Amino acid sequence: MSFERLTKGDALAWVAALGLLLVTAIDWFSTKLGDAARQIQHEVQVPNGPVGSDIPSTIQQQAKQVAQAQEKNLWQLHGGIDRLILIVLLAAALCAALAAAMRVAARRYDGGFSPSAAAAMLAGFGALLVLYRIVQPPGDNQVATIKSGPWLAFAALGLLCLGAALAWRAERDGSAYRDEDEPATPAPEGAAKPA
Repeated sequence: MSFERLTKGDALAWVAALGLLLVTAIDWFSTKLGDAARQIQHEVQVPNGPVGSDIPSTIQQQAKQVAQAQEKNLWQLHGGIDRLILIVLLAAALCAALAAAMRVAARRYDGGFSPSAAAAMLAGFGALLVLYRIVQPPGDNQVATIKSGPWLAFAALGLLCLGAALAWRAERDGSAYRDEDEPATPAPEGAAKPA
């Protein structure tokens, strides 16, 4: 088992898969009300001293609660398309991690459609789904606002797709396996055996 066996494509896909898992927990969408509440939370100044400091801190707390109620990450969205996006993103990350683990363990996949191929295709499909969700946010489009989550997911999916495609090409042309130990060739029958 050696991490030196990882191709550049495997390493890129693996890091992008880890980033993709983190991105699912970042806020994806909010509303204009949530954005306004978040702005109020950050703009209210709490004066020094005991007199009057309770009012601004109460305003900050209430604004924070309103903003958090409006902000949703991918795990908190319950639409059918959102569940599909979550499943595709998790499957792409899992396939990329499986491909990297197989490469580190020097295991070859005995089929034409390897985990790297699956990761590349799932990442491409996931990028299309995320792009759709950016264009068509959940809820009322007049009040919905897009946060950083979908954009970061789109970037991570692009990197994952690129890395997995490079790893898949290295598997097909055999360059992914060049550093593996060659099997020992048997010694000729008349040769002396080492003592």
